[in-house]
Amino acid sequence: MKENKRSFIYDLETIINQRIAESDESSYTFQLISSGSGLMAKKLVEESAELAVASLEQPIKREEVLWEAADLMYHLLVLMRANDISFWVIFQMNLNPGIISKI
Repeated sequence: MKENKRSFIYDLETIINQRIAESDESSYTFQLISSGSGLMAKKLVEESAELAVASLEQPIKREEVLWEAADLMYHLLVLMRANDISFWVIFQMNLNPGIISKI
């Protein structure tokens, strides 16, 4: 399969930044950012649990797992953005031996 030059993470991060810049109170992203870290952390845990549960269902429901994974990525990126961290910073990090041993 040929890969798209643009990535899901890049596109999602761009949309998140746009929603925040627009300061539209009807935007879910803007509401999350405005609510503070507590709600964002809670949503991240909730989405993690939903992905875990979806992945345990038998037979596996691929679409549900994909949607839950996308929700988890979205909430992770919003929380990172609230802390002024771009996901791409992770790719620029030097992997230390402790991280490499876990991979």
